[in-house]
Amino acid sequence: MGNSWSLTQLRDALDEIPNDFRLLFDQMLRRVNRLEGMMLARTFILLQTDFSMGPALDLEFTVYAHAVLDDIADNPDLEAQLLDGSPGPYLNDADCNSKCIQMCRRLIGRCQGLLDIIETGNRFLDCHRVDFYQQTVSDFSEEPETASYIQELLGDFNPKQALAHIILARMNFIQPQKPVECRLGPYMLQIISLSTDVLPLFHEVESLKHMAERIFSHEVKT
Repeated sequence: MGNSWSLTQLRDALDEIPNDFRLLFDQMLRRVNRLEGMMLARTFILLQTDFSMGPALDLEFTVYAHAVLDDIADNPDLEAQLLDGSPGPYLNDADCNSKCIQMCRRLIGRCQGLLDIIETGNRFLDCHRVDFYQQTVSDFSEEPETASYIQELLGDFNPKQALAHIILARMNFIQPQKPVECRLGPYMLQIISLSTDVLPLFHEVESLKHMAERIFSHEVKT
């Protein structure tokens, strides 16, 4: 589009734009390639899920949380490391900032304008947040046809288990501001609250215990 377009060309171009937001959002969602669509679906489902963990935790809205999911997708060995309770190495401030900025770029390229990436000015982990661009996008994502398509992309991905792994990554890789005994209780409660009869997160709970024991042992030595 440019100044050289005729009025007829401009009208034709405007006519091609869906006049129904749902059709527009659907086009935006489905033009993402399959692999990126799978990762976008994971972001959608994390933002949609009611984790019922109270106002103290909205980790799923941090860009860092979605960076962890990408890291696990890029390196399946990372999930095994999280589940065997092996701690560290910790990320320094520069690494944390770089990870969030890189993930912001990924999300912007992936989301096709359906998500809003916000630089909060807060400290890491809350330095960058992601949410649906507007309520109409959130509503669209929950419509039966859209939800079915997102579920198809998700496969066996479980958002509660994913959030538990994000919590483990937080314990594992983020330089602590408090002693391990001050962090273990809240993190343990968070993971237990994600556990269900269908998906008891035994491995995640045990991993957190082992991780805490190893970190505590290291803190005592140093």
